Amino acid sequence: MLKILNKSQIAHLENEVKISRHLTESQLVSQAGKAFYHEFTKIIKDIDLTILILCGNGNNGADGLEIANLLSSAGYNVEVGVILIAKKSSDTFRHKLENLFSSIPTIELDVQDLHDFTLPFYDVLIDGILGSGINRELPTELQSLITRINQNKQPVFSIDIASGLSCEGTLPKVAIKPHYTIAMGTIKPAYFLAEGVDHVGILIFARIQSFEECLSQIKSHEFWINPSSAKKILKPYNRLDHKYIHGIASIIGGSYGMSGCIKLSGEAALRSGCGVVYLHVPYNSVDFLQSSLPEAIIHPDDFKYHIGSFENNMRFTAIGIGPGMGYKIKQSEMFGGLLDDNKTIPMVIDADALTILSGWDDWPRRINCPVILTPHKGEFERLFGKFETQQQRVDAMRNHSTKYGHVILLKGADTVISGPDGSVYFSNTGNSGMATAGSGDVLTGILTGLLAQGYSPIDTAILGSQIHGLSGNIAEANWGKRSIIAGDLVKNIGLAIQSIENQ
Repeated sequence: MLKILNKSQIAHLENEVKISRHLTESQLVSQAGKAFYHEFTKIIKDIDLTILILCGNGNNGADGLEIANLLSSAGYNVEVGVILIAKKSSDTFRHKLENLFSSIPTIELDVQDLHDFTLPFYDVLIDGILGSGINRELPTELQSLITRINQNKQPVFSIDIASGLSCEGTLPKVAIKPHYTIAMGTIKPAYFLAEGVDHVGILIFARIQSFEECLSQIKSHEFWINPSSAKKILKPYNRLDHKYIHGIASIIGGSYGMSGCIKLSGEAALRSGCGVVYLHVPYNSVDFLQSSLPEAIIHPDDFKYHIGSFENNMRFTAIGIGPGMGYKIKQSEMFGGLLDDNKTIPMVIDADALTILSGWDDWPRRINCPVILTPHKGEFERLFGKFETQQQRVDAMRNHSTKYGHVILLKGADTVISGPDGSVYFSNTGNSGMATAGSGDVLTGILTGLLAQGYSPIDTAILGSQIHGLSGNIAEANWGKRSIIAGDLVKNIGLAIQSIENQ
């Protein structure tokens, strides 16, 4: 997993690299340009496309000029637009501009000229206008240009960070909405903290080799997780394993008309490698679940249309509770009794169980077992209160996990996970098509299945988030974002795990 660094840490890193490697700023920009070029050309392979690179006159623009030369050398059709934003150009920018190939068509504009500037034709645009160095409102002329860029349909690649977005994620009125952001050697908080409109697109990490040694020495409690991170957690299978070695999970939930939630969770737990899965459900759901998921053991509740009793079998190695359960008095009493009784079996608490939890005074102290809480934004606010920004939510998660030892997985476009040691993990694996009914129930099943197999709560949350997101990406490739349903995620869990194994 990759460390997330704030602006001052990045400045310190770059300075240390220049000193230890005896590099000039211009040489560092050359390395960054090569890293961008390496990732960009994996995606854009047609050299006949017209590539427009817009460069401000700071170091982000210097990156753009370096990239222009590299692409031109490879035969790409490149044009450059230079926008004089700062009163004085950076030394590195001036050096790169002096060394820009004369064969590359170039136009130079003052900011005041942008109102009358018509963007030339392009197939792909590379955004090197600002980088993360601006923390004030953009000139209206530049806002106008960015708005026009955002209205076009051609793909946009941002160099390191979308122009207008700060390193810490604060947004002005207008910022570039790239299809891709290629992160240059470091991962920034902005990729995960900006809210509202997507100003990241697909995040791609461009490794800069000279950063590696210094980067390893910088301490960070925030990390970007991806499928490669998950591979380090995934346990190998042994030829002599049997089903009980792979864990015994119980998933509690369901009510009249909500049996599908438990089917999704139960099947997801099984597909995640759990050896035995019990489903505790209202007894009117037994026939449906027995016929639709014969691999699970169905345990009927005493009540017909809802659950209201549960006998904890100490053979269980994990319990998941909440999907489709309801949150009336009977469910609340049953859940409270389970928490009072259970001191050792790890649990995943989701959906209606979170709603019950939020209604109790001093609810964190009711939990005495290892736990993963999986709220979406609304459930999170019921548990922890309302917050203005994602950064405030992250801070609240970190404080809670550190104080009580609970793992929290905040669901959303970017998954956020907090652990008991104060570390926070961000993931943007997955896609917007996964915002569909039942998707959270699938995640609950995956997490419960992994917990049952003996993964720690924090490793479960990291690995489970990647399996869930990759399942959605495979579904998107087959059916498109608009047509994904939760059942598609379950079908692709095996392929997602294979994808992690093959990283």
